[in-house]
Amino acid sequence: MVINPNTVARVYLELEREGVLETRPGVGVFVARPRDELRDAVRRRRLAEAVDKLLTEAVLLGFSEAELMRVVEERLASYRWSREG
Repeated sequence: MVINPNTVARVYLELEREGVLETRPGVGVFVARPRDELRDAVRRRRLAEAVDKLLTEAVLLGFSEAELMRVVEERLASYRWSREG
């Protein structure tokens, strides 16, 4: 498999930025220990990106805010959240 070294470097940088990897100079790269505040920030950012995509698609499809909210509420009702059993 031929992969551009710059691509690999960017992936490592992104994983380190998200707190997945930890680089120790002169030693190597390791899987980082989870840090709750970092995980929460990454989770929120990923969710915000997904919501932005949803909103963009809804606008492009011509949905009103009220129509979008109805669809979201319908879909939410069909999910079982783990805390609720």
